[in-house]
Amino acid sequence: MNSREIRRASLVALGVSAALAASSAWAQNAGESPKEKLDATLLTAEIEKAYVLWGLSEVGGLELDGIPATPESLVSHAPESLFREALEAVKAECGLSDEERKN
Repeated sequence: MNSREIRRASLVALGVSAALAASSAWAQNAGESPKEKLDATLLTAEIEKAYVLWGLSEVGGLELDGIPATPESLVSHAPESLFREALEAVKAECGLSDEERKN
């Protein structure tokens, strides 16, 4: 990956990260109506799925229902706890280091 691709990937990661943070904030501040709460929850779930699909290029050494796992199958068929683990790993990899924040 050259420096231009790395910068582009970093900008995309920041955009996805910002969208995820915004949707979480929106979900927490959603109105009292059940529809608003449901809409906020659905938006957050869709952004989280997009985050995992964007951040994982492959899944190695894991089978779901006897079939080698892919990012797509992880999002659609994996247990919630496994999906959350993948989401947190992607988020951790997309975080900026102290040195990167200075720039």
